[in-house]
Amino acid sequence: MRGLKQIGVRENDIWVFDAIKIIPDRFSNMCLYPGVAFFDDGTHRRAGFDSKDPSARVTFTTPPDLPPHPSIKVTDVSVNATCVINLPLFKGHTDMAGLTLGFKNHFGSVTDPASFHPYIFPGEAYFRSYYNSLVDLYRNPSIHNKTVLTIGDGLFTGNTWGSPPLTMVTFGNKPPNSLFFATDPVAIDCVMYDFLDAEWHIKSGADNYLHLASQAGLGVFERGDPWGAGYTTIEYRKIEKGRNGQTTVFYTTSDTQDRRTRFGRHGTGVT
Repeated sequence: MRGLKQIGVRENDIWVFDAIKIIPDRFSNMCLYPGVAFFDDGTHRRAGFDSKDPSARVTFTTPPDLPPHPSIKVTDVSVNATCVINLPLFKGHTDMAGLTLGFKNHFGSVTDPASFHPYIFPGEAYFRSYYNSLVDLYRNPSIHNKTVLTIGDGLFTGNTWGSPPLTMVTFGNKPPNSLFFATDPVAIDCVMYDFLDAEWHIKSGADNYLHLASQAGLGVFERGDPWGAGYTTIEYRKIEKGRNGQTTVFYTTSDTQDRRTRFGRHGTGVT
């Protein structure tokens, strides 16, 4: 938030949201900027799904051999925002989807996220290698056209839904204490996927949404070795910063295309 203010974004144009859950009071109470607005299921300000804008509805391209995907709307916060910063957790989901990263983080942006499960969980009834409804979700104009940055929160991690914070063998039996930054939503999920796969061996097929998202023109797909040879297509950099005896690792990923950051006065949504 400090960085947004430094580039001229007003406090009351910064909106933090999870449209279907409660944002704990500790987030709003500890926020240093009183003008920032918090939107959730109504415990703070209600995010809502009332917009009549066509971009509020997700268009699904479900294949004819599968049942049509249930109708889904995007929250009014994202519809009304000028741009979006996506802030997913760096986390495995080994008992269900395999993992939950930037694309799946937008479950907090829509109605009825559970309706996606049969289409995105490997082994479920409607899961197919050639279709994943997360791609349709991300293609929605209020998400794809507005997301200017993804920040993966890897200060701590877990490997299942509801998991407590875990240490990782691949991070020296410590919490990962890392942050991931990218303008390419596919590239960052690929890199975070590789880190999690090295630790917990994510179930086969869980990366099909990344293949399909790249084919749809949403970003660069590449599986690599973040601990060793790295990547050839993804620009991948590791930056270590130490303070008071603690080291935080920053990873940046991008493709070769420049995406200009757009911050306006109609709101910057942080999901």
